[in-house]
Amino acid sequence: MDEPGRGRRPRRDRHVREHLDPCDHVDRRQRGRREDRRAQRLLAEHGRHDERQDVPRVPQPVGSNAQGEGAGGVHHVCTVCASPLLRSATVRFRVLGSLEVQADGLCTPRGPRKQKILASLVLNAGRVVTVDQLVDAVWELDPPATAARQIRNTTTELRRDLVAQGAPASVITAGGPGFLLDLTDCWSDVSAFEQRLATAQHLTGPDALVELCHALALWRGPALNGLRSEPLRTAARVLDERRLTALERRFGLEIDLNGGADVLEEVSAVAEQHPFREGLVAHLMRAHYLAGRQADALAAYHRLRTLLDEELGVEPGQPVRDLYERILRQDPALSAAPAAEHLIPRQLPPAPRDLRGRAELVEQISADLTDGPVVLSGPDGAGKSALAAHVAHQLAARYPGGQLYADLSHTTAFDVLGRFLRALGVAPSDVPADADERTATYRTLLASRRVLVLLDDAASAQQIQPLLPGYPGSTLLITSRRSLAALRDAARHVVPALDERDAATMLLDAAGSEDAASASLCGRLPLALSVVAGRLAAGSDPIIARLRDRLVGQRALLDELTAGDLDAAIAVPAARLPAPVTWHDQRRSRPPPCEAGRVAAEQGPLPNAAPDTQR
Repeated sequence: MDEPGRGRRPRRDRHVREHLDPCDHVDRRQRGRREDRRAQRLLAEHGRHDERQDVPRVPQPVGSNAQGEGAGGVHHVCTVCASPLLRSATVRFRVLGSLEVQADGLCTPRGPRKQKILASLVLNAGRVVTVDQLVDAVWELDPPATAARQIRNTTTELRRDLVAQGAPASVITAGGPGFLLDLTDCWSDVSAFEQRLATAQHLTGPDALVELCHALALWRGPALNGLRSEPLRTAARVLDERRLTALERRFGLEIDLNGGADVLEEVSAVAEQHPFREGLVAHLMRAHYLAGRQADALAAYHRLRTLLDEELGVEPGQPVRDLYERILRQDPALSAAPAAEHLIPRQLPPAPRDLRGRAELVEQISADLTDGPVVLSGPDGAGKSALAAHVAHQLAARYPGGQLYADLSHTTAFDVLGRFLRALGVAPSDVPADADERTATYRTLLASRRVLVLLDDAASAQQIQPLLPGYPGSTLLITSRRSLAALRDAARHVVPALDERDAATMLLDAAGSEDAASASLCGRLPLALSVVAGRLAAGSDPIIARLRDRLVGQRALLDELTAGDLDAAIAVPAARLPAPVTWHDQRRSRPPPCEAGRVAAEQGPLPNAAPDTQR
């Protein structure tokens, strides 16, 4: 018998089995749905939820399937990647299975020529595919003399068909020597798959496992199934290999986290389809062993060794041989329970119960957060903090690594970093004393996680700089009175006062009185409105009358209420002061108040006072 690891010449009278081709021809549509359900289960097991439960659906197109991204196209925000929102995609291209195009129903082009051209463009979305490459994909080795002209004519027809189905006019553009597929306002499963894998590459543990499950759920069958073209089959084999690699990593993470019993049947089936893949056999051995089936684990190794010896004349690789030896001697480390996951920080303040008049702004902020930090600015009382808390809660599932929160009004970035590091699992004794070291440790920890950081009431861009993540994946949502223009690469949104209807309705809901005049007196600022609503609910209508008497006819009414910044915000804290402390004690360090704040301060303790999150 040859020594382990020592190869010899393969026998010439045997042929390598077709299993060497990693592209199996088993329909994976049901498997994709299982991957999606597995991701949901993992999210639940680790105290998370799927953002798809939080995003409003739009009606499904005719012929669509409501089983998830991979099974038919649920319209929802892509959670971790920067791909276009599937909810707003006009056309969806699928090649991870048979070629499908979906707009208002299935509209896959007819005819192999159009299908091969479209498949080539989808595989290379965002890049120019030359006419020569398209000729090879359509005719391979025997193109007609008019092949180039036919390619151009057919591609023009294909573009016309897609535009007629609702695709933007720029969906296919001529680019120098060929054509380019532009995915702006469109979506493709292969791009989403690659983005999911890229995200999982930087994650570990349950976070990586969830991403891999979602990536694998996009598959419905062998890539480009049914298209007969050797250039396309070559590209399909590359995709199938990436799927198997992702599947191997998913199996490994699942076994590390949960043992082998849950995945034993699935690993066994996939390993049987691909008996030459040593990584799959290693996972099968581990799954058997952890399920208490040592004999089956050893038998799996011997089957692999016999197959490689007979077909290729080689021994299994060193990692599989080492695993075999460990199983043979029943290495206790193989059965060790996985290390307990550190408690994931969930520090967000409570979400507001009612966020009125902000739907469009919420959607804009949600989209911008995929690209980097977002700053919400505006006057005090406009509801910046409430809006930020609402968005953060709505998008929490995008960030399975946790959510961190800090109110920056009375602290420093140095102290905040210390709190964040402890929340991320750093022992108090290991928190660096040096500011730069704290920032470096913080960024190192965020590099392998997806964390949303909510920073409230920032004073300057300099205060934010040490808290910026160093790598894509995690991001900041910031509120401030200022726009923080010095903060580079940040999206900015000004939070305005409510419109008249929403402001009046807020009073109606809170106090049973739709008082447009009172809403106007408050500058339509949510915090000031909540103060007045509390007074109305307590039956203090004379206070509102006094406000009207003092303010009616003053030209600077709205300026006083909205531009003064501190006036609306001071109403609540001033009203909570003990009786001996009057407004005059505070105005030494404050600008002159608007009348709404002044009257509220003079009336003593406020019932039903609004929380600070209305800032």
